[in-house]
Amino acid sequence: MTSCGDGFCTSQIKNSFACVGFGPPAEGVENGENPLFRTRSRIGGAQSPQSHNAFIDGVFAQVPMRGILYWNSHAFNLTDEDATLHARINYSFATDPRLPVVEIFDTSRIFAPDAAPFTTQTICNDHVLDQGTRLFGLASHTHKHGRHFTIYAPDGSLLYESFTYNDPVDLTFDPPLAFDSPDPAQRTLRYCSLYNNGENADGSPNPDVVTRRSRIPSSAAQTLGQCRPVACAEGKIGAPCSSVGDDRVCDTAPGENDGWCDACKLTGGESTENEMFVLNGWYYLEKP
Repeated sequence: MTSCGDGFCTSQIKNSFACVGFGPPAEGVENGENPLFRTRSRIGGAQSPQSHNAFIDGVFAQVPMRGILYWNSHAFNLTDEDATLHARINYSFATDPRLPVVEIFDTSRIFAPDAAPFTTQTICNDHVLDQGTRLFGLASHTHKHGRHFTIYAPDGSLLYESFTYNDPVDLTFDPPLAFDSPDPAQRTLRYCSLYNNGENADGSPNPDVVTRRSRIPSSAAQTLGQCRPVACAEGKIGAPCSSVGDDRVCDTAPGENDGWCDACKLTGGESTENEMFVLNGWYYLEKP
């Protein structure tokens, strides 16, 4: 486009959640995709400070030759200090491009976690693979309350485990796992995640782990990450309260002024204090 000289045309930068509602929508919804995150294709992304994706021999990814590119750049917001994020994505040309990769990005229950304060919760979902799938990679995505992500094969055997939300396991199968059955039940992955919203191993409340209204960034609290305090995070920790400012019911004794109504149930959202539940993976198709 000559009006940009040697540069590129871009839109106005906008503060939004994952580019939801920004720009023209893509057509169709893929298997396991939440309509909120409708895209034609994803051409990159990382969950840890450094990430390297290498496909097995013969598998390659495709980038559209034309279209609109959405750059959704954000970092873990564990501090209220201003910082600069440097993001780079490097691509290597495929030397043996025979098998186009198919990505699993199942967001159908992305915002399902809703554990009450000072409790734990396990959430599960099913993902049906295409007939002819050759599965060679699995990964997961949660936020800081996600403590144990598991994925099970159709026969119930454990395929995948990850215990770290900000550096999840990237598991590779070589040779890949084949799913050729005409029966969808024989091509269904069961994936689950345990969420801890402030419960110690002995069942006692942990105010440092529970979701707290005061720790959710104001930008997130205005969108999907809203939470209403329903339990005391200080004073009578774990006792019920009703909303922001209802602190006196949390006091250990009248006049102590040591209570704080600040603990929320888990809510889906973009901040680290909020939660997500996503299955990731990679495969190629070999039609029966």
